[in-house]
Amino acid sequence: MAAYVRKLERRWLPRQGLGVTLVHEEEVREQLDSGELASYAVPGPWHLCTTSEPTAATRLFLAHVCEEQPGGSGGISHPRSPEGVNTRSGPGHILVDMTTTTRTNVPTLAETAQRMTGGGRGILAADESIKTMSARLEQAGVPASATARRDYRELLLTADGLSESVSGIILADETFGQQLDDGRSFPDAARELGILPGIKVDTGTTPLPGQGGALITEGLDGLGARLASYAERGAAFAKWRAVFDVPTITPYTAAVNGHALARYAALCQEHGIVPIVEPEVLCTGDHDLAASAQVTRLALGSVFAELDQAGVDLTGIVLKPNFVTPGLAASPATAQTVAAATFEVLRDTVPSAVPGIAFLSGGNATADVCEFLSELNAIPERPWQVTFSFGRALVSDALRIWAGDTVNVPAAQKALLDNCRSAANATR
Repeated sequence: MAAYVRKLERRWLPRQGLGVTLVHEEEVREQLDSGELASYAVPGPWHLCTTSEPTAATRLFLAHVCEEQPGGSGGISHPRSPEGVNTRSGPGHILVDMTTTTRTNVPTLAETAQRMTGGGRGILAADESIKTMSARLEQAGVPASATARRDYRELLLTADGLSESVSGIILADETFGQQLDDGRSFPDAARELGILPGIKVDTGTTPLPGQGGALITEGLDGLGARLASYAERGAAFAKWRAVFDVPTITPYTAAVNGHALARYAALCQEHGIVPIVEPEVLCTGDHDLAASAQVTRLALGSVFAELDQAGVDLTGIVLKPNFVTPGLAASPATAQTVAAATFEVLRDTVPSAVPGIAFLSGGNATADVCEFLSELNAIPERPWQVTFSFGRALVSDALRIWAGDTVNVPAAQKALLDNCRSAANATR
């Protein structure tokens, strides 16, 4: 908007004598209240004000930015209620105020991040891509379709009492734009149910050339415009997942993925959305606990170095890392050992300014990750809130029981709620 104002000013000022000034409404409150100045509605967080009889140059400017041209036949003959922008008293001068419509009840990024990770609740990940979700439906005996994917996500979101354990739900783009059977959009329904709606914004991974199979996450192109759309439709937070594999990670692959995460996080905060920063070290393989710790330390160190360089406000993010565990094909470690190893890595790499850490399950069994979380939560020295951001660990039972049959919805929702309560109890 500011650039547009400057463009019009440069175009018309030399020939028509138009001036534009940014000002707060309180500076001209007396003139607004007296009617000396009139306020007109324009798109965005702005008002425009000028005198009640604007000049031709002023009228032309207003015609470009107002829905209707003020004054004259067919235009707005009486201004909107005096609450906005102004012109001092020069008939060819417009004062622009961009502060009068700013909502004062919008939570800060830090407040939203605290809500997402505190209060004994966690985050439900229901953001599988169309391809992944379709494959899981087929495995459960449900023919894959947009309707089936919507019905399954509606089953999850509308489980009675879900908000007692879940603070936010991560949705895929398809679901974010769909409606429930009652006509509500998923983001609107989530908020009405006491759950913050979030959106997965990365577009998946692709191999990094020359890096032995290491992956880079894509989706930065056009991300700003997509975030603006998601914010307008009610998104409170977003998620971007970077993937690291123990055999292929190097300082370079850690750095480039960290850089992408930082650019994403900065863009989120620019649009008033809390970024979930997810650097996942995969637990597939037979590596031992020490290898997992080493790789997780490298990944987190690189991510926070890039976040710092990008100027990201750490009080307004949520970190979503893996637990430090042996590979799934290796001998398992006890929950106490996993919690101790995880805390040691986090203590050395994650600044205390980060309000909360929501762990991913990474393919581990529900009971195991809940036990990991409970042991970590019991460590008194940790400066961050810790909670869960599980997907499969919470929803797999519900999908299996539902199997596409509406008769099974209550039983499927009960299984989901039981798993969510178990995870939430591990944080309390």
